[in-house]
Amino acid sequence: MWVLRTTPYKEYGQLVVLFTEQFGKITAVVHGSRRAKSPLKSLLQPFNYISAVLSSKHSELCTLKDVELNCSFPLRQKELICAQYLNEILFYLLENNIPEPQIFNSYLGVLRQLAGGAPDIEVLLRNFELELLDNIGYGIDFISDYQGNRIRANVSYVYEPDNGFIPVTFESNSKYTFIGADLASMSRREFGNRRVLSAIKHICKKVINSRIGNHKIYTRALFAQYLAMRR
Repeated sequence: MWVLRTTPYKEYGQLVVLFTEQFGKITAVVHGSRRAKSPLKSLLQPFNYISAVLSSKHSELCTLKDVELNCSFPLRQKELICAQYLNEILFYLLENNIPEPQIFNSYLGVLRQLAGGAPDIEVLLRNFELELLDNIGYGIDFISDYQGNRIRANVSYVYEPDNGFIPVTFESNSKYTFIGADLASMSRREFGNRRVLSAIKHICKKVINSRIGNHKIYTRALFAQYLAMRR
């Protein structure tokens, strides 16, 4: 299981949001983990793959006990920010107590690649976003437009998360339009063209924003700051 987020609970405990293979996203209480000498401090960190016992005694919250470290993924700054981004979207998009074994395995695979120095992180993130959206019921239809007509290669479209791709047959006020040929590349997960990669980033961001409501993805700003410092 993976730690997505922790918050203080009572005097020395924590509420820990976990992403588990068997139960999906769950919240558990960990008693005493904020005590000065608690060994749990170093274990209950993001990107540590842990095992533990979950118990519940007539409460909505389960208790996390007997925590053990299976492995961890040391990440450099850029890769760390990207991994934190994955945790944020999982935290906001996953429903509680719904197993998502495919996403669980994909998340593990992405962390391994980030820790190993993935050559193209943007492609890695976009593929994960698309897989996540597909699995939780918010998949993007790149084949048909909002009326069910097949998307045409030489037609430009705007995208609305609740409707889909809409042909631009008038003077559009949208800053972002997408050519049908690029949408076909997206449907095949072919992101070698930087224009296509930039477009799918915008589309995924738009879908995710529409599903998380007023919540803010803080790692986006953090990554922008990182890039500004690198210039």
